[in-house]
Amino acid sequence: RTRRTTEKIAHQFQNRKCIACNEYLPSENLIYMSNGNGTCFVDGRDCMDEIIVIPAYSPNGDKVVQIKDYAFLGNTKVKSVQIPETVTMIGKGAFEYCTSLESINLPSKLTRIHSYTFNGCKKLKEITIPANVYYIGVEAFADCISCESVFIPASVTEIGKFAYMNFSGCDGTVTFEIYTGWRLYDDSDNWVDVVDFQSG
Repeated sequence: RTRRTTEKIAHQFQNRKCIACNEYLPSENLIYMSNGNGTCFVDGRDCMDEIIVIPAYSPNGDKVVQIKDYAFLGNTKVKSVQIPETVTMIGKGAFEYCTSLESINLPSKLTRIHSYTFNGCKKLKEITIPANVYYIGVEAFADCISCESVFIPASVTEIGKFAYMNFSGCDGTVTFEIYTGWRLYDDSDNWVDVVDFQSG
């Protein structure tokens, strides 16, 4: 057996996707706003790509650490979003009513899933909540009727009202990594053993 070193194959992009490694070019029409400290946040209101790829760095070299509140609100064209590991915060309602969105990755350094983040994403099929998330906001996953189940990692300590309302058409399951110590409340703030997704 012999080992040979070969030259790296150059990217060959067709329709913004490399046929050699399946990597996509960063999406165009994203708006980058500098925080003035070498980092920036991104807004996607003008981006109509079906596959949105957010780069780790802006064209000016700022590290992308945040997605703006309501950045992609109501985008009915996007089907998939690729978020870099540099992102530590996704704003409130960032993907609300993205009714064609089917898949998205959440970066491992994310600590909060803000209110309304995925509200109304009716085609979102599966989402993995990172192990560092401690808060899931109000209606964060409301009306995600295509998801069948969700796993809540042990890091989560608070879930807002109606976070999973109508989740999976009210037939889905939420599994807690650690259930001890949790108390469940219905929409009238009554302590209950089981929550009906349809009513809260």
